[in-house]
Amino acid sequence: MTQKLLLVDGHSILNRAFYGMPDLTNAEGLHTNAVIGFLNIFFKLLDDENPDYVVVAFDTSAPTFRHDIFKEYKGTRKPMPQELHEQVPLLKEVLDSMGVRRYEQPGLEADDILGTLAKRAEAQGMIVTLVSGDRDLLQIASDNILIANPKTKGGQTTVERYHTQEVIDEWGVTPEKFVELKALMGDSSDNIPGVPKVGPKTAKELMQTYGSIAGIYEHVEEITKNAIRESLKANKESCDLSYTLALIKTDADFELPWDSAKRVNYLNENAYKEYKRLGFKRLLSKFSEEVVNNAFASLETAFTGGSSKNSGFGNGSANNNGTDVANSSNDGFSAGSGFGISEGSSAKGGSSDMNCDLEIENILRNVPQKVDVTSVTSFDEAQKIIQEAKDYAKGHDDRFIGFSVIEDSKDAEDFIGLGISFENGKAYFLRNTEKFTAEYAGKVLEDLSKDCRLATFDIKNTYHLFTPYEIDSKKAKGNFDILIGAYLLNPLKDDYTPEDIAGEHLGRMMKSYKERFGKRSLKELIEVPMQMTLDLGIPMPEEDTKKKSKKAAAPEILPEDALKQIVEYAGEVANTAMHGAFILEKKLEDAKMAGLMQEVEMPLSYVLYSMEKEGIICRRDALKDYGDKLAGRIAELEQNIYKEAGEEFNINSPKQLGVILFEKLGYEGGKKTKTGYSTSADVLEKLAPEHPFVRDILEYRGLAKLKSTYADGLADYIESDNRIHTVFNQTITATGRISSSEPNLQNIPMRTELGRAIRKVFVPRDGYVFADADYSQVELRILADMCADEGLLEDYRSGKDIHRATASKVFHTPFDEVTDTQRRNAKAVNFGIVYGISVFGLANDLGISREEAKGYMEGYFLTYPGVKAYQEGAVAFAKEHGYSITTFGRRRPIPELKESNFMRRQFGERVAMNAPIQGTAADIMKIAMIRVFMRLRKENLKSRLILQIHDELLIETAPDEVEVVKNLLTEEMQKAADLKVPLIAECSIGKDWFEAK
Repeated sequence: MTQKLLLVDGHSILNRAFYGMPDLTNAEGLHTNAVIGFLNIFFKLLDDENPDYVVVAFDTSAPTFRHDIFKEYKGTRKPMPQELHEQVPLLKEVLDSMGVRRYEQPGLEADDILGTLAKRAEAQGMIVTLVSGDRDLLQIASDNILIANPKTKGGQTTVERYHTQEVIDEWGVTPEKFVELKALMGDSSDNIPGVPKVGPKTAKELMQTYGSIAGIYEHVEEITKNAIRESLKANKESCDLSYTLALIKTDADFELPWDSAKRVNYLNENAYKEYKRLGFKRLLSKFSEEVVNNAFASLETAFTGGSSKNSGFGNGSANNNGTDVANSSNDGFSAGSGFGISEGSSAKGGSSDMNCDLEIENILRNVPQKVDVTSVTSFDEAQKIIQEAKDYAKGHDDRFIGFSVIEDSKDAEDFIGLGISFENGKAYFLRNTEKFTAEYAGKVLEDLSKDCRLATFDIKNTYHLFTPYEIDSKKAKGNFDILIGAYLLNPLKDDYTPEDIAGEHLGRMMKSYKERFGKRSLKELIEVPMQMTLDLGIPMPEEDTKKKSKKAAAPEILPEDALKQIVEYAGEVANTAMHGAFILEKKLEDAKMAGLMQEVEMPLSYVLYSMEKEGIICRRDALKDYGDKLAGRIAELEQNIYKEAGEEFNINSPKQLGVILFEKLGYEGGKKTKTGYSTSADVLEKLAPEHPFVRDILEYRGLAKLKSTYADGLADYIESDNRIHTVFNQTITATGRISSSEPNLQNIPMRTELGRAIRKVFVPRDGYVFADADYSQVELRILADMCADEGLLEDYRSGKDIHRATASKVFHTPFDEVTDTQRRNAKAVNFGIVYGISVFGLANDLGISREEAKGYMEGYFLTYPGVKAYQEGAVAFAKEHGYSITTFGRRRPIPELKESNFMRRQFGERVAMNAPIQGTAADIMKIAMIRVFMRLRKENLKSRLILQIHDELLIETAPDEVEVVKNLLTEEMQKAADLKVPLIAECSIGKDWFEAK
């Protein structure tokens, strides 16, 4: 059987992947898009070609023989973007972990290596596929050598394929003559000069007419075009030089035994570990279960310093009697006190980053890869372990008890067990038994919370079992959520998992929940499946055996294996939480965010849990009526649109709508793309003022979205108590703002009257009312505080309408004579400045010329020079440190500031201006929520905080507590921060959310 060789041009394909994939970075901050794109192409090629041998060739930085004969060779190439440059060694590391044969040699280009290997293989009877984005290699094509040219766009890869005939069809010459074609027309990317005035079309015509360069020069006087003829005659040396530069060597001097390139299982254990380390999550699914298991089985299980009974981290470690013993390797690592909310934060990090890194490195040496987990079913043994944990951690702020709750749902009957860890590399899984129930586990956690510090992943998801002690009582330091800690240190990640945190902060590799269990129910996995037959050696009740086929399939995972996986997972999460909490807190202290963690984010997690538990009543009947009303107006708009268009068409089809607007009706401003005319919102909004037809379409779109998202969509989330229990997300946004999902109530519309009407379906419980308060222009007030511009501060302190005051100064108009248009424009500038808006953006927003917008912004900065100084300072700080910082110390990394792409850097500068303001607003709202919640709880009121939307808080208020709640709500919101200008919160009361707002 004929063998097959796959050759890959490493740099070329990596470059194609870089520009074809969106920018991606992993937890370490490494750019990974090119490597992931390369691997996507690589695996597709393996599937398509099924080769026996594989080689990936790379260029080196050393000069080649081509540079020796022409120093300017490739001299016009721009430097490789830094984001791509850093991925070259990364790709080589990945290929090495996979066992892929790669080759490079100083003095040779990858093309020469590939060309030589291709011809060697062909001579030995092999079939070759050579993959490169460089068309130079078409000269190597033959009936046995395929040149594959992949193109990647939007993450999708297609491959153009060339044998001899395809080269002839496209270029009009054989592969052997393709190099002569290039010698004539030159190549600007490689700085091969070619013959001036001879482009691709002319070169192709000349080669087809005369057959070769030699033939062209033999008949050069016959060429009728004077300019071409004279250029050929004058540039013969350039043509010969170009031929030499373009000719790929097929006899390069190097040895590469085919056995070294034999295809092996590239999805092996080492590759899995490397993919896991680099965060290639989507590619992990390619690995077999056996490889994954072997990868974890191969991890070192040795413990530093022996069994390390009770050897937690801190100033010392407790022995079996609970007394302190010296531990020199951990001396000096006790947690610091952090900062109070009123103290703010310095701009710099904490003490020396190097010292912190060395401390953490010393600690990590003691963290084992493998966790020894013991399953416990004895109630007495479970109590003993709990007491040991308490003895170890009680009274020690720098010791954590890690825990994990394993359950299929928050119903008590779905509780499976509690993972607990307080020893180095050791954990216990306390299984659900008749005595050790969900309720008992909650009491255990509550009791431990009183005297110790608990640590877990996603603590909000465990509060249904217990109330943390520090919510109602004073405690120096409370519990710790490693999810929130990891988020604060890197708020740019898409998601956070226990295994991510273990890998990034502990250097530990963990199997993910999905890798272990997929989407299967845990309780079903550990219970004996009813379809199992006697063939598996498990007896079944007689009534069940009659119903089941004797050929019933065995389950994918046997109960004892599933239980083993559950025990391991519970213990690993608990142990990772214990170790991770200490490491993360240390890093947060160094970043001056320990106070933010303990005094804001951790208390907030319980506030959000309480709000989720309470939920908000949504009237089904009112929601249906609202949907019917929308449907009626949508139908009316449909008929109006069809009438104006003169035909019925799919209004939701951009392609059909584009034809109607710009061809049939002849509206100006159509932007044609590959798929038709653009009918995006910004295009339609420019047409709307002059065309009622377009206004109808915009209204139709808005109402259709309202109906699908809210009128129809919300109904699915109303539970048996007639309430919607949205999920509040604390670790999603880069700026620290809270978001919500299932459903997303943060996007409840406010711009249109019909959109606002959706709030009428949300009502309080019988007899209660809603108290709704929101901040007035909180971000603008924060800007004034941060820039300390005396004019802006005075405008706020005077209590004047800030937009009218700005218009008065910018447009040099007496305050009382400012027009509505002037105020509207000033408002756009005020809010635009907060978001670092550009002249172009402001012009678009206001529908004015760029010159006019530029004048507005220049006038604004002349009026308030402190604002410009703040913006420049914020950008300079972010460029120096790599992150922005809020008043309360929250950091927002801005890697875009270092990118080579100009547009991305500009985006980074806008983020640097805006993130401190938005982040401070988020912090203020969080502090306000905590203060309001604690006041309601402390004063034992019946009223409950149930919703937070942007700058707004909603309380379901008992009728006899209305005045108390109104005062409490505004008072605590206004005291949430001490700014140079007053924080204003305005409260109103209503029988539904619409009326309250």
